Amino acid sequence: QRLREIPGIRLAFDRPFFKEFTLQLPAEPHAVLRRLLERGYLAGIALGKWYPSLRNAVSIAVTESRSRSEIDGLVAAYREVLGESY
Repeated sequence: QRLREIPGIRLAFDRPFFKEFTLQLPAEPHAVLRRLLERGYLAGIALGKWYPSLRNAVSIAVTESRSRSEIDGLVAAYREVLGESY
């Protein structure tokens, strides 16, 4: 939910999910993921290589092993990176 509050990000599919979900990004995923990795986050997998119709999409998995502060940090990093490029 918090990632969807970032301008330009939306769920790629309108269906229930458990731990993995797909987001459409407002910027090229490889560049976004590279900048997130520079901030210490392995923050998703770009899907365009395998699914051309999802060229601006990333798959993200969040499990119970992640703390609230780690998730907050990921959201803040996505917001910062997309603010740079969006």
